[in-house]
Amino acid sequence: MCLCKPCVRRKTAVIQVNNVIGASQLSQSLLPAIVELAEDSKWRVRLAIVDFMPLLAAQLGQEFFDDKLLPLCMAWLTDHVYAIREAATGILKQLTEKFGADWALKQVIVLAKDSNYLRRMACLFCFNTLCEAIGPDNTLKEILPVVQQLSEDHVPNVRFNVAKTLLRIGRVIDQGSINTHVKPLLAKMCNDGEFDVRYFADETRMVVELPLRTREDLGSILGCFPNGSPAG
Repeated sequence: MCLCKPCVRRKTAVIQVNNVIGASQLSQSLLPAIVELAEDSKWRVRLAIVDFMPLLAAQLGQEFFDDKLLPLCMAWLTDHVYAIREAATGILKQLTEKFGADWALKQVIVLAKDSNYLRRMACLFCFNTLCEAIGPDNTLKEILPVVQQLSEDHVPNVRFNVAKTLLRIGRVIDQGSINTHVKPLLAKMCNDGEFDVRYFADETRMVVELPLRTREDLGSILGCFPNGSPAG
């Protein structure tokens, strides 16, 4: 067992976070530790703090969370470690259940216009989680138009992740909406100049042609429905 002072401090801080009792105690003593640990060089320490965010959100409320902790969550979406990015998108569903679809969409949609392509990709990864959390109406009205916009992004990695997100969207919306909105977009992407974009668009188009149950099973087999953000 590691008994060095930094390790003891980290473990103590994490235990304190787990037993947090309110905003007053947090702001006075724990918040600096949380911020420090959220940026720790050891990714497992950062991951532990990510996992505590839903608990903190429940304890502290939206206003305090948005002011003090939301910036940390947004930074984790582009962390260089995949496990952190995956966890950050994974907790989004819990935060959406706590704060509502409007809150979540407000935080995520703005990423689609960020000059950093990693943040634009993070927007898509978040949509993968949000689709099922916010339901078909919000998916069609709020998410799909942004995905259509990103399908023309100048970065190929963004475009082929659009195809993966369309596969997620196809699990949520009705067949008529798939025929009207998703299939024409995929047909266009199948003529993209980049091989990877054409490949994922063709894979997605093949899956959305299938009945829903078969579509879900085959989507999992193809690896197009990762639990969280894709690695690439």
